[in-house]
Amino acid sequence: MDPDAHDQDIGVTRRVERHGRAHRPDLRSLEQRIEELEADNARLKESARTFGELAERLNNQLREERRRGNERRQRHPASSEPHAKTADDASASN
Repeated sequence: MDPDAHDQDIGVTRRVERHGRAHRPDLRSLEQRIEELEADNARLKESARTFGELAERLNNQLREERRRGNERRQRHPASSEPHAKTADDASASN
């Protein structure tokens, strides 16, 4: 077995080079890191939930606006089509 295999281990007990000497993180620093990551995870979950709610509200609002637009066009079909220029419109623009 390679004598350096232990130093190449990518697990939690991996040796980390700090300030020119090998350092093995102690249990308390690992527990603290876990707490930080769990807090970050909770914040990310809350952000994702809030974003999902916002996206749903915006989607519902867009659907409602489209529905109202369709109803308006059905009630007033002539007003939804482009206005054709008349002779008076052409002379007014000159």
